[in-house]
Amino acid sequence: MSRSSARPLAKLAITVLVMTTAMIAGHPDRAHAEASAPFVTPAQDTDIRYEVTNPAGAAMHQRMRWQVANLRQRLEPGDGEGADQTPTAYVVTNYKTGQAAMVDPAHHMVLDGAVPLEDFAPPGTPAKGNWKKGGPEVIAGLACTDWSGRDLNGQETAFCYTPDGVLLGSSRDGKPLVRALSVRHEAVPDAVFIIPAGFRHVSQPRGAAP
Repeated sequence: MSRSSARPLAKLAITVLVMTTAMIAGHPDRAHAEASAPFVTPAQDTDIRYEVTNPAGAAMHQRMRWQVANLRQRLEPGDGEGADQTPTAYVVTNYKTGQAAMVDPAHHMVLDGAVPLEDFAPPGTPAKGNWKKGGPEVIAGLACTDWSGRDLNGQETAFCYTPDGVLLGSSRDGKPLVRALSVRHEAVPDAVFIIPAGFRHVSQPRGAAP
């Protein structure tokens, strides 16, 4: 894979790691989690527009669609199209199989990888890990509760979840990482998650970030 073809996927991977953290907690402590922990996976089909801030402080828009029946997620910049209406790179993750695919339509390429499922919290299941409950917030017109926990890198991070598991915001050291701009609960069709036929597939190195 050339540097030029890898660049769109690498850029998208930064936000994928943040969003994956939203549904996979850090170090498990089941007794504590079941007593007081948030639901971290949406309990119904959801279409969310986020503003995501990268480590350099630059903000971009991100769209996340979630299909609860098959535990599938699609992430893409903006509305999924560039300025010239061509499809941008996107990521499809299957939380039943642990498979993830970064799709780059511009280069007809798919980067195949995996996500860890041992700490995945299905809809309606409290997250594992040590959590500290904070106060209420209203983001994108919806009520959520702040919860502090550790992300996949072991860093203390604040997340704001709705009662049915929708992530509306997250921050670290008081700096925003993710904030919902709009939330819609509507059926997400299977076609959203189809990987295009005929694309070149490249296997992701084991242990690399999704």
